[in-house]
Amino acid sequence: FYLEQITDNLMILPAWEEMPEQVQSHVIRIDPGTAFGTGKHETTRMCLQALEENRPEKPWAMLDVGTGSGILSVYGAMLGAEKITAIDIDPEAVRWAEKNINLNKLPVKIDLSTTPLESISGTYNVIAANIILKTILELSPLFPGLLTPDGLLILSGILREQIEPVEEQLQELGLIGIEITNMGEWACLTAKKQA
Repeated sequence: FYLEQITDNLMILPAWEEMPEQVQSHVIRIDPGTAFGTGKHETTRMCLQALEENRPEKPWAMLDVGTGSGILSVYGAMLGAEKITAIDIDPEAVRWAEKNINLNKLPVKIDLSTTPLESISGTYNVIAANIILKTILELSPLFPGLLTPDGLLILSGILREQIEPVEEQLQELGLIGIEITNMGEWACLTAKKQA
C-alpha cells in the first residue's frame, strides 16, 4: 500500500487503498481529483505542519481559504477544531473537498461553500490560506478582522522570492511574530494577531 508520511503525526493514504492496521499517526484519505492539495506539494506540507505545531490548546475554530481538496480542513478536524469553515471560489474544488471530507469520517461537520471571503463573518483562532500571491495580497486586509485575539494566520502558495511583499503587508496589518518556513522553492508564513 502507499502511505505518504507528511509530518511526524500525519500520513496521507489514497482513497482507493486499504487502511493499514497499526498506524500510530493520523491518516487522511484523499482522492485528489482535479483539486489542489494531495499533501505532496511543499506548500500543502508546510501548511499541514504549521497547523499541527501551532494548533490552539482550547476549543478552536478554523477558516480554510481556498480549500482545494479540503485537506487542511480535514486535518484541522483531526487536530481538534470544533468549528471549521472551508471556502473555495471554484465549485469543482468544493465538490472534491466534500468527497474527501466524507472519506475521512470526521468528528465535526465542516461548513463548505463557494462563499467569498468578504461575506464570511465571525472570528477564527486559525486561518489557513494556501493560495497564490496575488490572491493573498488582495485578501490579506480581511484576515485581521476574522482572527480572534492571539489568532494564527498560516499563508502559503508563495515562492521564496515573493516573501517580502507578503511580510510587509502583514506588518502593516499589525500582525506579529511572523515566521517563515521554506521547502524547495516555496515558503509558508505564519503570523499572529496581537491579543
